[in-house]
Amino acid sequence: MELKEFNDVAYYQVGIARKYMRRHNLTPLQFVEKDKQYHILHFLEVGYEPFHLTGDEGVLDELDEIVAEQQSSAHLCKNQTVNEKKNEKSEVHAQ
Repeated sequence: MELKEFNDVAYYQVGIARKYMRRHNLTPLQFVEKDKQYHILHFLEVGYEPFHLTGDEGVLDELDEIVAEQQSSAHLCKNQTVNEKKNEKSEVHAQ
């Protein structure tokens, strides 16, 4: 990535991150924690080409969808693990 493109992407990430924080009433620290979980800044970097031509609201909506999908997926995995542990305990007690 060239320096100019890197600067453009970084500037774009900061702008969208600020709007995301405002939309969700997050502090910068809360945003960083959310980014660690859901890789928001990476998503913005990878999708920079189509996103910077899209309106910011559309990008924010897309981020909300991606975070919701990942939260739902994580929730399903957690429930599956809990159910597997319950089944293992039931099997042990049945023996």
